[in-house]
Amino acid sequence: MSTLLRPAGPEPTSVYWRRRAVVLLGLVVLILLIWMIIKAATSGGDEPKVAQTPVESSASAAAESPPVPEAEPCTKGALAIDLTPDSRAFGAGEPVTFTAEVTNTSAIRCALDPAATRIHVTSGSDRIFDSDDCSTAEPGPGQPTLLEAGAVGNLPVSWDRHRSNETCDPGLPEPRPGTYHIIATIAGAKSNDTVFDLR
Repeated sequence: MSTLLRPAGPEPTSVYWRRRAVVLLGLVVLILLIWMIIKAATSGGDEPKVAQTPVESSASAAAESPPVPEAEPCTKGALAIDLTPDSRAFGAGEPVTFTAEVTNTSAIRCALDPAATRIHVTSGSDRIFDSDDCSTAEPGPGQPTLLEAGAVGNLPVSWDRHRSNETCDPGLPEPRPGTYHIIATIAGAKSNDTVFDLR
């Protein structure tokens, strides 16, 4: 016991005390490390688990959201139509095309369907073409366009230079060069009378 409290040896007493302090400190650090490892291993299963809530994908969320109400079709009283030729005169073989500027004059939005476009072509008193004749009528291009109240939309209008009549007679003469008039009717609303030339 006396050697434990009073170290004996050729070295000074302070050297032995320092050595014992270093050994003791090392033991304390080792015990702390072992304790921390054991605590970490045993407490891993005790952590509370956070409930996982499934997140809806954007596609499924969009599918479940209420659909946007569709607008009613534009009616005759809701439209003002300004028809202009894309050229004042059309040469032989040149497409005869026009642009219909359509204004929604109502207080609510409406759906403008290009398929509701009809044209009537005359030259003086001569009835040249009507898209309501027999099967000559062709639907306008594109899908319905939503027109907000007071908004303006453009629709293309064309004529294939063919003559038609109400009895669907075949072999009608082709329209000759000269001055012609065209009126476009869209959803029952009539455009202005537009003048153009065929060359």
